[in-house]
Amino acid sequence: MLIGERESHCQKYSENQEIEVTNLASKLLGHNRSFLPTRTPETRINLEFKKYEEAFLELSEHYPSCRGGVRRWLDNKFSTYNHNLIYELYKLPKSKLRYLNVILVSLAHCYRWVSSPPPGNAARQTSLIFPAGIEDLWKEICLLTDQKQVGSNATLFYWCWKLDGKDPDVPFSISELSIDKITSIYTWLGDRYQRELDLWVGVFVVVEAAGTKVMNALLRALDASEKNDMDAVLLCLTDAAMELRNMVRLFGQTIKTKNFSPDVWQKIIQPTYAWGIQSNGERNTGPSGMQIGSLQAINILLGVASVSDIAVLSIKSQKYFTPSQQLFMDILSRKSSIIRRFVRTSRDKNIIDKYNECIRDLVRWRNSHMQRAAMYIEKAGDEVNNSRISTGLTLPATKCRREIFINKMSERIEETRKSLL
Repeated sequence: MLIGERESHCQKYSENQEIEVTNLASKLLGHNRSFLPTRTPETRINLEFKKYEEAFLELSEHYPSCRGGVRRWLDNKFSTYNHNLIYELYKLPKSKLRYLNVILVSLAHCYRWVSSPPPGNAARQTSLIFPAGIEDLWKEICLLTDQKQVGSNATLFYWCWKLDGKDPDVPFSISELSIDKITSIYTWLGDRYQRELDLWVGVFVVVEAAGTKVMNALLRALDASEKNDMDAVLLCLTDAAMELRNMVRLFGQTIKTKNFSPDVWQKIIQPTYAWGIQSNGERNTGPSGMQIGSLQAINILLGVASVSDIAVLSIKSQKYFTPSQQLFMDILSRKSSIIRRFVRTSRDKNIIDKYNECIRDLVRWRNSHMQRAAMYIEKAGDEVNNSRISTGLTLPATKCRREIFINKMSERIEETRKSLL
C-alpha cells in the first residue's frame, strides 16, 4: 500500500465516526486483533523450493564457528538463481510465502554473521553481496509479503513458531499461547542451544500476545470514551491495568538468568538477529522490542508522549510492519488524545486512578526491561560489547553500552511517568 493510499484510507476511517476502532482493528489485524498472525505459521513448502528448506535445516552443520561458518557453503550452493522460480512463487498461498521468507531471512542473517559466535570484525560490516540464489529470490518474496530485505519481528519471531497441539496454518486464539507450548522452527545452532533459541522466540510471541490483551482492552476504552460511557471506560481501564500487570510479571518470570545465561545469550543467540547492513542509504535494524506492535499501540492509546530517542526509533520501526498494520497505527495516532482527555475531563476519581495505574504499570514494564537488559550487557563483558551491535541499532559496539542504554531507557521511563494525571 502506497503512502498516499494509506493517508486516504486513514482520512476515510477518521471521518466515519460510526466505525468503532475495535471493528477497524479486526479488519486490519485479523480476528485476534493482534500483530501476531491469525493462523499458526506454516512449516511446509512446495517441492520447487525444497533446496532452500534443506539448506535452512542444514545450517547447524555449518553455522557454529567450530565448523567454519556458512559463507563458502552457501556461496557454492546458491551461486546462481533459477528465474523460473518466480512463476512458482506466484502460485504459493500467503502462508507458504511467509514460511519461505522465514527461510530466506534465516539464510541471509546467518550469511551476514558468518558463524556463531561471529568473527570479531563482523559488526563493523555495513555492505554485503549475497549469493544470487539467495538475493534474487529473497527480493521477490519480500515484494510479495510486504517485507523489507532484513529480518523483522514478523520474519524472525512471529512467523516461525509451532504451537503444541496445533497443526500448521490453522486458526488459533491469543489465550492458547504460553511459553511452554511454543517452540521455534529454527535449528541453526544445533541441539546444544535449541532450548535457548526456542525460549527466545517464545518470549517475543508471548509478550506480543500479552500486549494484545492490553491493547484490546484499551481499544474498547477508546470506543467507550467516544460514546461518553463512563462505566464502560472504567471497566476497560480496569481490564487494561490487570493485563499490564500480567505482562510485566510474564516478562520478569521468563527473562531470568536461570532460563537465559547472559553469556550464551550475548555470544551465541543475540548476534544472528542483528543486521546493520545498509540499503537505499540507510542502515537497517534487525528485530527488536521496539517492533512489538501492541506495546507501541498501548503507548498511543494511553496518550504517552513519544519524543525521546527510543520513542522516535520505535515509531520509525513501523516501516517493518505490514501495510495493514501501518494503517492501523496511523489511525490510532489520530486518536491518541481521546482516552487521556476523557479521563482528565471526567473528574471521576476511580477512572483517573485506573488510568494512572496503567501508566505506573507501563513504567514498571520499562524499568523491568531496563534492569534486565542492563544486567545482560554488563555480564557480557567488554570483549563481547566491543564486537556486537544491538538489534535495534540503539547501541554501538563499545564498552560503554550499558551506560548508553540506561540513559536512553531512563529518558523513555521519565517520559512515560509524566503522563500521570
